[in-house]
Amino acid sequence: YDTSFNQFDTIMVYPLPNIQIDNCQPICNLDSVIIENNTTINDSIAGMTNQGIALANCQWYINNNPVSSNWDLIFTPTIAGNYWIKLEVWSNLGCYSVDSCEMIVYDLPQPDFYIIPDTICQGGTTVFIDNTTIFGSGGSPTSWIWQYGDSYSDTLFSLGATHEYSLPGDYVVEYTIIDNYCSNSTQDTINIAPNITGFFTSTTVCEGTPTFIDGSGSTNTTDEWLWDLNGNGIFTDSTDGNGETIYHTFNSSGWNVISLLVRDYLTNDICQDTIQDSIYVYAKPTAYFESTIECLND
Repeated sequence: YDTSFNQFDTIMVYPLPNIQIDNCQPICNLDSVIIENNTTINDSIAGMTNQGIALANCQWYINNNPVSSNWDLIFTPTIAGNYWIKLEVWSNLGCYSVDSCEMIVYDLPQPDFYIIPDTICQGGTTVFIDNTTIFGSGGSPTSWIWQYGDSYSDTLFSLGATHEYSLPGDYVVEYTIIDNYCSNSTQDTINIAPNITGFFTSTTVCEGTPTFIDGSGSTNTTDEWLWDLNGNGIFTDSTDGNGETIYHTFNSSGWNVISLLVRDYLTNDICQDTIQDSIYVYAKPTAYFESTIECLND
């Protein structure tokens, strides 16, 4: 007789997490990127819907070193190079999947510049010179951006720039270098000195009397007062005086044209102004009288 025996049972093969890493693209050093964990799992397999299949936890690795992170990884590199990003994901039923990718982190360019001069008179032309010697690993620079701190900027495709400031003050200049992948900026400050204004007053005297000329009303940053007292346009003539206040005797009466040149000496520049005015000198009266010959007591 037949003694065979058959027994049937069900073997369940649980699904693996369908692991997927997104946004594993090249970035620049010191940038932050969110590497997304878009892992899914099939929880609707026929006959297994009552198993409560779900994703349970994950573990991120950077160059095989485990890092603490939430479901997504926030990655902020501090050193350029190649990084191996790995993700492990488990289901609540103990099934496990792994995925990985390589991220390239480009080094930043290190912009540097200097200003000629770093202190200049209002209205003067400032020259900005590129002094960059360290470039990033993202390729050669493609553009150079100068922001002058006064709402004006230039995007150039060659080194260096020039700019004129219309108002005095301190301006923070920002210089940015952009290469094929990355950009980086540096800052420096330029001082724009206000223009100075010459001004003088004088006394009105008679011919032969020294005239007092006072240039102390000029801008209070004035360092030097130079006078042209004979109208020849030369402020270093031996007949002219120098100083904030001077006395001068004019050779003739009437109107005498004089000029004042004031200067403010900066570290690398000179602010100056010239003013011209006329000083009136009264002519001396000519004494005259006549007499007749008379007798005593007449």
